[in-house]
Amino acid sequence: AEKAITVEENRIERPTVRLSCGAYSGELSGEIDIRDCERVVTADGVIDVIDAKAENGKASVKAEAIISLLCQDEDGIYKTTTVKVPFEADVPVEEASAGDGAVASAVVTSVEVVMSEDGTAYSLEYDMDAQTAKSETVTICADAFSTDYESGVETCEIEILEPIKFTNAHLTQTGELKRHGEAKESEYVISTTADAEAENVSVANGKLKLSGEINVQSAIRQDETVVTEDGKIPFTFVCDASGTSAEPIFFANVEVTQISSRIEGGRVYVTAELAISLSAMSREKERAMTKLTLNTDEMREKHYGVKIFFPEKDESTWSICKKYGCSRRTLEKLNGFNEGQTTAGNAPIIIE
Repeated sequence: AEKAITVEENRIERPTVRLSCGAYSGELSGEIDIRDCERVVTADGVIDVIDAKAENGKASVKAEAIISLLCQDEDGIYKTTTVKVPFEADVPVEEASAGDGAVASAVVTSVEVVMSEDGTAYSLEYDMDAQTAKSETVTICADAFSTDYESGVETCEIEILEPIKFTNAHLTQTGELKRHGEAKESEYVISTTADAEAENVSVANGKLKLSGEINVQSAIRQDETVVTEDGKIPFTFVCDASGTSAEPIFFANVEVTQISSRIEGGRVYVTAELAISLSAMSREKERAMTKLTLNTDEMREKHYGVKIFFPEKDESTWSICKKYGCSRRTLEKLNGFNEGQTTAGNAPIIIE
């Protein structure tokens, strides 16, 4: 009769990462000083996440609220003004603990600026998300054997997430808008707005590359009329990452924290400052040995144990068979490999 036992001893483990997420809504309010302003035409805002740190049960975030105002002075001239408000927020993340990796991003849900005889007051509401990563180990194989009975092995395939990058970053990007209307000598930029989208993430040669586009629109005063010019400016963010060829699983949030533009020679030149929250992981497939089956009716002709081999990166099954004098079919059967599989992967494998 066959007797199945679950392997529990002599575990061989590999590092992986567990992600936890949290969300938080907050409000900022106070007084701001706007000089030479008779009227606030429009107000908008973004949140620039400067740093995020995991603590017990929360992500502690340092950030800056950037309020952009379009104002009109007593001479009827439009001007843009930027006000920065630094603040800190704690985002609840139940599984977070000190030393974990952390990133955060935020969006402004509403902003209001009111002028009165007593001064200028602002009120800003935002939603903030945080993500933390905890390094852990998982069992992918166990060393077990029977010296008395013939045995067989059951395996299963598991996936392990390995962190590539986990960071908040900044990027300054410049570009030019293609003019759709006719340029005039007396024109000037009233205001420029922009938003950014992350589109692709790739890993190659030890570098992580994030690319996307910035959607830009400028309002331009021409004599007694206002015209708009819009366009897209591509951006690319590159940083060091552990060498891997795997397609990453990623979370990326890109916010335009500041935007400026100028007209020169009839061309509209734009400079955007971006705040980036980025976490990227590779998904590695491993094969784990889960059970050892003992046939208690069939004694072994000789006493020996299951031999475990740790392959080098990208080592072929053929080179392993040559090294240990075993057949490829036996290697495939013992480890649950597909027929004709050429590489052994990174997990420990059973030789016999």
